[in-house]
Amino acid sequence: MLTAKDIEERFVVRIRELAPADKLPADLAELLSARIDELPLDSLDLLTLAMKLEDDLGRVIEMDMLDESSNIRMLAAKFSSQMAQAAPDSASA
Repeated sequence: MLTAKDIEERFVVRIRELAPADKLPADLAELLSARIDELPLDSLDLLTLAMKLEDDLGRVIEMDMLDESSNIRMLAAKFSSQMAQAAPDSASA
């Protein structure tokens, strides 16, 4: 099971692949707390981010899940919680 920290790391890797390095906060803590709409990502980048995260996390990531007012830490915690809640259901099926 992926932790929120694991998911944060995947977000950071994927965002650094998509965004120009000189436009991103150099400080990791600052990047993790930046709102999605503050990052230099256009709508195509966000779609690519969602698709890559789907591959990384093994779950569907809808575009509206990447709430632009959320930051990476909030999203990672949300996804981790959702995955933890879904795990018992899939184990009993």
